[in-house]
Amino acid sequence: MVTGLCVSFITLLLLGLILEIGVRLFVPGELFWPLANVYVDDEDSEIGYRMQPSYSGRAFGANLETNRYGFRGPDWSVEKEEDVYRIAMIGDSHAFGYGVPYEDSIGEVLAGVLNERTGQQPRVEVLNFAVSGYNAAQELAVYREVATGFDPDMVVVLMCSNDHEPAFWVAEDGWQHERRQPPTTWTGRQMVRFKGRVLAKSRLFLYTKILRFRAGVGGDEIAQAESSKELWLQPYAPGPVPEELMRGVYEPLRELITHSKAQDTPVLLATFAAHEDWRRLASALGTDLEVPVLELLTLFPEAKSWAEFVEQFSLGWDSHMSAEALRRCATALADFVR
Repeated sequence: MVTGLCVSFITLLLLGLILEIGVRLFVPGELFWPLANVYVDDEDSEIGYRMQPSYSGRAFGANLETNRYGFRGPDWSVEKEEDVYRIAMIGDSHAFGYGVPYEDSIGEVLAGVLNERTGQQPRVEVLNFAVSGYNAAQELAVYREVATGFDPDMVVVLMCSNDHEPAFWVAEDGWQHERRQPPTTWTGRQMVRFKGRVLAKSRLFLYTKILRFRAGVGGDEIAQAESSKELWLQPYAPGPVPEELMRGVYEPLRELITHSKAQDTPVLLATFAAHEDWRRLASALGTDLEVPVLELLTLFPEAKSWAEFVEQFSLGWDSHMSAEALRRCATALADFVR
């Protein structure tokens, strides 16, 4: 009995070692870019997490530098200079600039285009408060608790079709965990720490996590539209917005927009969503709160389906927008800002 268990254990170890070597040899390195342990808990439970403050390294397929506040980019001055027009960028991975260098992120390109057009009078700066994985409630919390302290002259919110999902949570080792609550027992916490150490060392375990993550993303509204032709170019039929989206997205963004307008700070809403429920949601926000809405996917008429969009305008190793696509979006945003 004991001998059999030992043989089985050794066999499993050898099998795991062989699979680990196989993954390292045959799985392209860029497949592992979507995940990085660069997060920390935020003291505000509604914000949930930020990125590590003053971080410098490689993450999400690009160089990543964060400021002392735990957001992407250089350190910001709380006090705004007199000749500066300050825009607060609120959102998740699309606004963050997932997979592209900081200078190619939508906020930086937007600032560059506006400064070029205005001759830097006033000088425009975009403070990027976006973090990958944020939902609408977290975006509201970051705006309310952090962004307003920097006295923005305008707020740009970039909404996408997973902003209604439950917030991720972050373990002590910086890994992001999806749609489950942190463990409360000692055993559960130790298991999370052990898994984090294994993920940091083992490509095999990281590979299985990525495969599970991709399987979960398959339920996304945009992914469901892969075979739909010209989905975002077609008019959508009138109808009610689902309760889940009203509760999870409309309500937090309504509060954000209402608060901002009460401070005489204009808001621009950009959306990255194809499904008609999300387009109705964006239209409702724009109509009810009198804010301009830009549907980013309509800027790519040459892509006749989601599959074509991914082929032409994604990172290639991931479906997030490429630097070229982000530049097109930023240029259109600049027209709205003017």
